[in-house]
This record gives sequence, structure tokens and C-alpha cells, in this order.
Amino acid sequence: MTPSGAMGYGFGVQTEPEQFHGSKYVQVTKDDVWVDGDAAKDYNTMQKKSDGYSGESMYQTPACNHGQVIGHNSAGTPGTGSAVFLHVNTGSQKTAGCVSVSEADLLKIYEWEDDSAVEMAISK
Repeated sequence: MTPSGAMGYGFGVQTEPEQFHGSKYVQVTKDDVWVDGDAAKDYNTMQKKSDGYSGESMYQTPACNHGQVIGHNSAGTPGTGSAVFLHVNTGSQKTAGCVSVSEADLLKIYEWEDDSAVEMAISK
């Protein structure tokens, strides 16, 4: 089951697409990780390996060609969930709590968004 949360900033291995209308997009590199696991410091945030952090690599293709943070556990409480994203489907139709859609559909979702509050229900 996917945890709930508000849509946060966009990210991706690829450059910011013209369809993205959110307030922030981060182009990830091989140095970017999402802090998870047993980490206590900066749990559930994107950080740099070069700054001493470990976690899930954000440089994954095609899954992270483009993506968006789903703001579950924004307080960063260890053990209550991390790394919940909207991202590109890899073909397996399975995720570990994320939402995955085709890259074309993800870009359509980006077109719908802006800085105003929008409620979106995603269902199978």
C-alpha cells in the first residue's frame, strides 16, 4: 500500500522537462542519495554521498528519469517511512510503496500541477 502525502518537489536524472510547473526541480547526479534505513540524521531527505550520507541512489534509470517526492513523513521520523515517490514505471508494475506511471503519463501529471493546491487521487 502506498502511503499518502502531498506532492513535493520534482527531480530527475534528466533535465527539468518543459511540462514541469512546480516550484522546484532537482537534476540528480550519481552523488545524490535518499537517506533511509537506520539513519537518524536527515532521515527521509535527499543528500550527497560526498557529504558522508548513505541511502538509496537517486541516479536510477528509467525509474528516476523524472519523479516527484510524495511528502509522506515530512517530519523525517526514522522508521515511519521514507523514499516515497511518483516515478517512471520500470515495466515490473511493482514498487516498494511508490506510485509509478509511464513517463508520458508522468509528464502529463506535471502539466496539471503548479504552485496552487491541487488534490489528485490516483487509483488502479
